[in-house]
Formats: sequence, structure tokens, C-alpha cells
Amino acid sequence: MSREPEAQGISDRPAAHTSRLICPNSKTDLPCGFFHDSNWFDLVSSVSFASCGVLTQLYGRLKRWNCYRFAVWLFTGMVNNVALKINRDPSSPSSKFLSAYSANPLVNRPKIGAVSYLNTKPLVVGLDDRATDYELLFDLPSRLADRLASGELDVALIPAIEAVAHPEYTIVSDACIGCQGPVWSVKLFSRVPAAEIRTLALDEGSRTSQALTRAFLAKKFNVFPRCETLSIDQDWRHCDCDAALVIGDRAMNAKSESFPYSLDLGTAWTCWTQKPFVFAVWAARPGSDFEGLSDLLSQARDAGQQELESIARENAARYDLSIQDCWRYLQQNIHYYLGDEEKLGMQLYFDFAAELSLIPQPASLQFYEASVS
Repeated sequence: MSREPEAQGISDRPAAHTSRLICPNSKTDLPCGFFHDSNWFDLVSSVSFASCGVLTQLYGRLKRWNCYRFAVWLFTGMVNNVALKINRDPSSPSSKFLSAYSANPLVNRPKIGAVSYLNTKPLVVGLDDRATDYELLFDLPSRLADRLASGELDVALIPAIEAVAHPEYTIVSDACIGCQGPVWSVKLFSRVPAAEIRTLALDEGSRTSQALTRAFLAKKFNVFPRCETLSIDQDWRHCDCDAALVIGDRAMNAKSESFPYSLDLGTAWTCWTQKPFVFAVWAARPGSDFEGLSDLLSQARDAGQQELESIARENAARYDLSIQDCWRYLQQNIHYYLGDEEKLGMQLYFDFAAELSLIPQPASLQFYEASVS
């Protein structure tokens, strides 16, 4: 699984005649005077309404293209220049630039949080070009849930269990991450038979899968193991627990002689309940543009379904898969549509989780243009 690194901070060092910027991940420092002593920036500032959107989108593109050093240097220099100009002359073109920049809707665009797992690529592969009115950010599902709860994001692809834990959320799209049988990327590995599991390491990547594992062991085997967190950077093969829940890309071809028992939790759920399982949904905070998001996210899903072959071809080697296996996983193991049967499966899962006090009671869901309780 890949995760976009965060840009490090910029530090300012006073100098005798001019301040200098320390670029992240580099020993090179650059003079701020390049910005505030140059006339070209005032020329850009004088057409501030146009430049705001262009420069903001350029900054976002540079970040997504991993040009962090230049992106941070450019953006920080711009802000530093404007601040200096305002201090000298509030009526300067730079002051007008800042006012226009702050008022421009592209500066404070609503934020969409997405996941960078292989199985989410059909949902987001075309989203960046389509979601021109939004800023697209990537993180782990569980961390996206925290960022959505804190208000940092407006809509996010979050573990299904988080949607029911926040009754104020609305599920805004019929696009989802689910399965109707074997899922391949959510597995329980154990040193002992399931009925003998006493300690369990739970992958931090998805709280829905954590609760699914605990509910399955409790309802099916009357097993209530002591649980601990398995961090995304920790090798599950080296944990001391009887069993380990492993999710995402690292679960797909995982094997270990120390864990002779393995269980695909998609298979376990569908055989047990005869219902599909939903791992993640698009949830939005109150006040979001539900109609616009619904159309945007569903259209992106539909477009991604037409690109499965190219997605498999581009990503197979990265995940140590053959192109055929990668395509089969996206085409057959993962289910991307949230329909009536999927909603019933979600409600059954929530009922089990509520019985174990893993989520609040009563469990209710809110869908755009529909409500299920």
C-alpha cells in the first residue's frame, strides 16, 4: 500500500540583508528576496482573480506529482511576498492578490478523502480530473474516518462502521467497497484453530474489518480474544498473538509457516449470512453538496469499471501480482455497488456489532434520498 507523504514544514532564518527559505528534504536554501524584490510577482498579483485558481491548482498538481520541494518553495515564497507587500502598502497589488486569493472558492475547496489501496483505484482513478471543485487527499481508511470526524474532510471513503458511529453522516453514493464472496484482501491468520484463539492482533487499516473479525469469532465460535493493534508498519508474521487480522494489499499473497490456519473473511461472512458485505462507503458531513457528490462519485466508479484492464496492467507488478490475478481481483473479488442487498448486509453486521457493544445502539444508517434504520 502506498501513502502520499506529507510535506514537511518550512523554517525561516533571519539574515543580514534578506531572509532565506530552507526547502524540505534538501540542504538548499533559497532567497525570499527573489519574490519580494521582483516585479514579476506584482504583475501576477494584478490579475489576482485569474491567478488564484491557476496557482492553487498548480500547487496541488505539484504535490501529487511528488514535486514537494518546488511546490512548498513556490507557495511559501508567494505567501511570504504577499505578507511583506501588505506590511509596506495595504493598497499594493499584492494586497489585492491576497484578498482575491482568500475569497476565491478554489482556495478553500471542499476536501474528499480517498484510500490508496489497490481495490479503491476503480473508485478514484478518474476522480482527480472530475472533481475539479474539490481537493483530493489520500490516507488509510481509519485515519480518513478520524479526519472526517474532526472536520478536516467534507466527504471520505471510510470504514462502514464509522458511518453508523456518526449518525450525522450521510452515505452519499451507491459506490462502495464490498464483496459477494471471497475478498482476498481481508484475511485472518492463526496459529491455532479458531475456537482456540485467545489473543488477536487487529490490523489498524480498517475498523470495519476489526469489528467483523470480532463479531464472527464471537457469534460463530463463542470466542472473545484479548485484542491489540497491529500497526500498518508492523510485520504481522512477527506478532506474538494467536491470530492476526491482515487487510489490504499485504494480505493478498501473505503466507507464514507460523500461522498454518487462514480464513478469507469475505468467504466467512457470505457463507454464514448469505448476504454481501460492505467494507467502506462514501460518507459526507452535514451541509455537503449531497446531490453533486452522489453524481460525481457514482460517475467516477462507473468510469473506473471501464478501466479495470488498464488499472491491472499499471499496478500488477507493484503489488507482486500477475496482470490476470490483478484484473480478477478487481473484477471478481471486489464489489463496487451499494444496493438493497448490500444495505441489508450492512444492517445485519451492525446488529451483530451492537450486540457486542462495538458500536452504539440502536444502529441506524442515513442515505442520500433514503433512510434505513
